[in-house]
Amino acid sequence: MRHSRLIAIGSSTGGPGHIQKILAAIPSDFKASIVIGQHINSIFLDSIVESLNSFCKIPVYAGKDNLVIESPSVVFAKGAGINEVRYENGVYRLKILDTVSDDYSPSIDRLFFSMSSLPDVSNIMAVVLTGIGDDGARGLLELKKAGAYTVAESEQTSVVYGMPRAAYEMGAAREVLDLEKIVEKILEFGR
Repeated sequence: MRHSRLIAIGSSTGGPGHIQKILAAIPSDFKASIVIGQHINSIFLDSIVESLNSFCKIPVYAGKDNLVIESPSVVFAKGAGINEVRYENGVYRLKILDTVSDDYSPSIDRLFFSMSSLPDVSNIMAVVLTGIGDDGARGLLELKKAGAYTVAESEQTSVVYGMPRAAYEMGAAREVLDLEKIVEKILEFGR
């Protein structure tokens, strides 16, 4: 059985502007779901989602436990609890656990790890964008090993080349691309 396409994006410092560029390019007939882990205090997330919904051609949601990830839509991981994507009864769902991440909020690694055990990982594209630290690199490597298409943002377009560098150095990315090329690959993946 062929499962819906999923695009996972992880970012930190500089991420909101990059995410805005990506989502502005998404057409209304997009054929994938996007799950985003953006390091941000959850009290600011609702206003970001509201702003994105004002121009996005597909719906954007702040995550909540048990939310069905519809195709097409954008779902942001939310809060300090571990966010995971699970496949249950024929649909992808966002699960927010009571367990709090030790390091980053939300934890991109934990989000990506959960996706590496989904059925048909070849239908997943995962991207690590600009950000401080190394969150997302280990999860991206796990997704690559499982058969996902993995990308790290280039140093040229990163606001902070921390997270993408960690992913690159770990061998987690199949490709290292400028932001404009990442947008093109996402659009191709969701055709």
